[in-house]
Amino acid sequence: GTTWTQIKPSLNATIGTTLPEIAVTTLPNGHTRMYVSEGHTSAAEYSRLYRSDEVEDGSPTFTQITSNDPSTSAWDSFNFCTGQCWYDNFVYTPKGSPDVVYVGGSYSYNETGRISNGRAVVLSRDGGQTWNDMTMDGTDFLHPNGLHPDQHFLVTNPSNPLQFFESNDGGIMRSSGEYT
Repeated sequence: GTTWTQIKPSLNATIGTTLPEIAVTTLPNGHTRMYVSEGHTSAAEYSRLYRSDEVEDGSPTFTQITSNDPSTSAWDSFNFCTGQCWYDNFVYTPKGSPDVVYVGGSYSYNETGRISNGRAVVLSRDGGQTWNDMTMDGTDFLHPNGLHPDQHFLVTNPSNPLQFFESNDGGIMRSSGEYT
């Protein structure tokens, strides 16, 4: 810990409210994968997610796995924490499940019931290639069971990487881990 090397520069170092979060896991081939979520309060620098599958060498290449194009599945992780990234931004990958990654942030009210379920928490089971919006369940559009806005932290059941416990401004929520 006496020397440090920056391996992922900020999108915009002049924005003082940038909040990066990281999740690190081991791949089956022994390499170390790192997910980096980076959020800003500036509309010019929307929040996004990056991945590198070989960070242990000290000079990794990070690939952006977020798109600002709504016609792609990579859009589902676009601007996940909007202008509140300093307050609600997380990325999490369960031990032993490197392709499972959760990203959470703020609730997109203007999207709910239209182009998303609010995208407060999204889940990928293929390393960030495709995403599922975990914010609301499929019960009833008018009265869905959903996560409270402003996501802060998530962990999973060690025996089921799809069952999560998530903290937000409303308290702690638990998923069933069963998806259709």
